[in-house]
Amino acid sequence: MTTGRSRWSNALHPTRCRLARDTVRNYCYQLAAAGVLRQTGTLRFSLVRNLGPAAPRIMSAKLVFDPNSKTVVGPSVAREVQP
Repeated sequence: MTTGRSRWSNALHPTRCRLARDTVRNYCYQLAAAGVLRQTGTLRFSLVRNLGPAAPRIMSAKLVFDPNSKTVVGPSVAREVQP
């Protein structure tokens, strides 16, 4: 049985990593903007809000926003952004 720490260190090991560095950086910046992470330095983040075991998804939405009433008007369509 592996510990959570060793599992993550293997996943993030430079020779085993399958994600591009820019993809990870942009994901962290999006999570920081949403208040899930806090940037503590250059490319360093700390967890502010634990959302549970499933990773948050970055979504793209098409909607009509009324700035007068500050509401979304009509239906909105959202899709997950692919890295």
